[in-house]
Amino acid sequence: MTTREELQAFLDKLSPDYRHQADQAKAAEDATGARSWYHWRLNHWNTKWNAVGPRITDKSDTSVIIKFDAADSVPIPIFSALAVRFPDLEFKGEFLEECLNFQGTFEKTPDGVSFKIEEVEFDFNEVETSILPSDE
Repeated sequence: MTTREELQAFLDKLSPDYRHQADQAKAAEDATGARSWYHWRLNHWNTKWNAVGPRITDKSDTSVIIKFDAADSVPIPIFSALAVRFPDLEFKGEFLEECLNFQGTFEKTPDGVSFKIEEVEFDFNEVETSILPSDE
């Protein structure tokens, strides 16, 4: 391949949908600043995926307790945004990231959100290491 036309013909044969996918990625980038949801989450929430198994374990009219498994990092910006958006809501919670061996807690404070993160070693033979609900 030596010309642009040859490259386009090769790509058309290899993946007929590539132009549509490229157009979608460009439109997404123009609209959001990111070419995909993966990149948008990384840019805005500091994590590549949504939380795994998020659940509210306790709530009232003014407070909530949240637990979830994280995907490679803690989405700190999400909780900072919640603190600003809902100034009268008190919240705290726990998170766990088994593959990278860390867990922690978070809690809304008068100054924003406080996070405590610690490294842990998991024994993957023991189901109790996960904060996800069991099948029992």
